[in-house]
Amino acid sequence: MVGSRQRPGGRPETVGRVRVALGLLSAVVAVALCVVLVDKYVLRAEWWQVRHTVTGEPVTPQREVGPPPGPLAVSWEKTTRIEHGAVGGYDGVAYRVAQGQVVTASGHGLEVRDARTGGDRWSYRRSGWSLLGWTSTRSRLVAYFERNGDRSDRVLVAFDALSGGLLWRREGERPAAVSRTTLRWPAGSDIVLTTGEKHRTLFGVSAVTGNRVWRLALPRGCRLFEGGAHPADGREDLAAFGLDCREDGKRRSRLLAVDPAKGTVRWDEKLGSKESPEVSMLDGVTLASDGTALRAFGEDGDQFGVWRGDGVCGDLMCPGVQTPGRLVVVYHPDGSGDTRMEAVDVPSGRVAWRRDVPAYAALAQAGGHVFALRPRLSEGLPPAGVRIADPGGGSRPCARRGRRP
Repeated sequence: MVGSRQRPGGRPETVGRVRVALGLLSAVVAVALCVVLVDKYVLRAEWWQVRHTVTGEPVTPQREVGPPPGPLAVSWEKTTRIEHGAVGGYDGVAYRVAQGQVVTASGHGLEVRDARTGGDRWSYRRSGWSLLGWTSTRSRLVAYFERNGDRSDRVLVAFDALSGGLLWRREGERPAAVSRTTLRWPAGSDIVLTTGEKHRTLFGVSAVTGNRVWRLALPRGCRLFEGGAHPADGREDLAAFGLDCREDGKRRSRLLAVDPAKGTVRWDEKLGSKESPEVSMLDGVTLASDGTALRAFGEDGDQFGVWRGDGVCGDLMCPGVQTPGRLVVVYHPDGSGDTRMEAVDVPSGRVAWRRDVPAYAALAQAGGHVFALRPRLSEGLPPAGVRIADPGGGSRPCARRGRRP
């Protein structure tokens, strides 16, 4: 007969070893559980990372009439702190006016103010995270954050655009083709456009629920341009993306237009170089500049305008606006140092008029007029100003100057 050795007190030695092992195992499990709970409810907890303010006050949208007569003057002014995040090239500040509000996006987070008064509306920040993109569609606004030091830890956060109320959060999702200059990426029809790790697939994420509703594989051999100055743009019924494609062993860029509501391709056009294009979408017109030319496409992808030259747009996208029946653009003819404003009939492509103009930095249209911003070039030259042009004939009725138009 074989028996186990006995410890003093009559307990078998094997029973003691089992108890010790179970105790150690329980301790390990408890420590692991504590680590998981601390990581989830303390280190990653929203209650200490997030600073979120909301509002219940209504906002009055501004009328689209343009600046009032007389010299331009400052009505309000706010300073935005620049956040130098862990991702190079995304440490600027971008502004956009929508629904009577000014949205300020920076690595520090979102600040939304009343466009008339500059008063605070709502804001959202995450400590230890950087805002690397934002978009909006209809009454919803979505922001993209990455944890500093760990780019694999990312989250989309959706808000009611007017109140700032939180709608949903989705972890792990990556936005499609964020602009480095504006921090925006395309969305429309209550759908936010996202992509996979290899940038070869587009996903449609509902801005209402945060759930994926469609999937679209990009053309074979193509991927999204990422990190470009403005590699994509969108409006409510259409989104356009610059694609980096390899065909027959050669690289060439393409422009892909997608219906955000359905996830279907509307049109697909080849461009003239292998560089990332800058894309701008207006009402019924898509502009693409790829370092060889500025091209204008209509609703169905038909090219109706082209301005050739490797410096036709300079360092930034050519300013452009859409007026009834006409596209107005500012460009450098033949890549020269001269600047020209030109109006083209849509969709015939016929040039209605052209004028030599100063180096305008931006165009806007309101109240039947085109407003052209001329920045201050140096202290010895005239101050910044806005010149008004008639889109029908290109005449320049008057110029308005001010310290900050």
